[in-house]
Amino acid sequence: MSGILRENLNEWNMENEEKLNEWKQHCIKYSLEHSKISSYLKKKIKRIMYFTIILSGIASILSGIASYYNHDNIHLVISVSIINGIITSLNLYKNLENFEKSMKLHIESAKGYNEISMKITEQLLIEPNERIKYHIFEK
Repeated sequence: MSGILRENLNEWNMENEEKLNEWKQHCIKYSLEHSKISSYLKKKIKRIMYFTIILSGIASILSGIASYYNHDNIHLVISVSIINGIITSLNLYKNLENFEKSMKLHIESAKGYNEISMKITEQLLIEPNERIKYHIFEK
């Protein structure tokens, strides 16, 4: 009789519990993947930013030297132009790829999957008659 009652309480049964455990494992896996991707993007953003800062400094120094010599040194002027072009390209690349937005989306996704996983764990730890209805998790 208790087996029949157990299956009817809040729509919970062993099959539903197993399915929920499987979903929980998927959530944990997806959360880890999103965390790895956001970490990778964060590192990539820092690398581009540091490289751009260094190149900007070099370009400023070379520009100052070129203006000191009244643009007589054409190689110096060309070098400054090339470096400024690289800096502009890096900034455009960073903006086009929109790394910051993508990183934030992955962080939010990881948090969401963690939250779902914790809710599933919480429900599986309490008695079936005290749990919320199973169909809420199916959505």
